[in-house]
Amino acid sequence: NEKLAENADRIGVYLMDKLQVLAEKKKNIGEVRGKGLMIVIELVKNKETREALAGDVTEEVGLDLAGRGLLVYFRRNILGIVPPLIIDEAIADEMVQILDKTIDLSTGGNIKRKARLAKELASSKLRK
Repeated sequence: NEKLAENADRIGVYLMDKLQVLAEKKKNIGEVRGKGLMIVIELVKNKETREALAGDVTEEVGLDLAGRGLLVYFRRNILGIVPPLIIDEAIADEMVQILDKTIDLSTGGNIKRKARLAKELASSKLRK
């Protein structure tokens, strides 16, 4: 009754379109691919050579995404996105905004990410 499959198709196309635009402006996104709401983002060192980003950097990006509220699967140089079937356009837009802020592998972006991760680690250790 909730037409979840239809929603997954519709929002999947919407999200893929937004992520393709993001991939065009981010030099470290090699490719975005998927079907429906099962989407992967391939992270690369260099878009022209398609050299894979190191797994430890992908892990940092994945952890930073989680700290910003977007849970993803990450392995090697792949980020996997599998949002719930009830997602709407507003949530898809928010996901793209978080990815846009987080996938910054410039020197400044790396420093900011490491500082956020260190702060998150310190605050989680202090709570115990």
